[in-house]
Amino acid sequence: MYSYFITSLSIVEKISDNAFFGSEDSILNVTPLTRWFGFETAEIKFKKVYGDLTTTPAETNQALAGIKELAKGYIQYGVAVKDTISLAADAAAAGYQGVALQNQTNAATKLAVLGQIDNQKALQTTITLQNAFGISTQDLAGTIDFLNAVENQTVTSLDDITTAIPKAAPVVKQLGGNVKDLAFFL
Repeated sequence: MYSYFITSLSIVEKISDNAFFGSEDSILNVTPLTRWFGFETAEIKFKKVYGDLTTTPAETNQALAGIKELAKGYIQYGVAVKDTISLAADAAAAGYQGVALQNQTNAATKLAVLGQIDNQKALQTTITLQNAFGISTQDLAGTIDFLNAVENQTVTSLDDITTAIPKAAPVVKQLGGNVKDLAFFL
């Protein structure tokens, strides 16, 4: 009876340790803690840059909850929640709020996943597309799908396209072109 209790207790301890600190094969069991601190850092960064002087903490927390829900959908593609929150913080620093922030974060994350590019580069590309061609945040998803189709049907990679867009988009727009014209010339 006593040995059964000790064995059961050690199993419970092992389960609880692994639940908080990760598996036994993690190096010194600090990997989950560093992941948690990275997550916490991303949340703090988001809360610092979201909104303006009139934004209440409740509105900031509501926006953060919306971004967390959005991030859950990208976990299956290998995007960490902290990376999505950090990307949303960068978009919030650029002035996006509410639904526009969620759409911007969604489009940039989608572009980063499809093109296997850096989140910052994807965000810069989506902002450039909106500024140069006047694309709304709702229409941005269709533009990302179009750029992905261009990548799939040509030898041009999405990384090449996202490198060219910030440089060439204003010129193409001044010549009367749009995103499709820009993709054609690439």
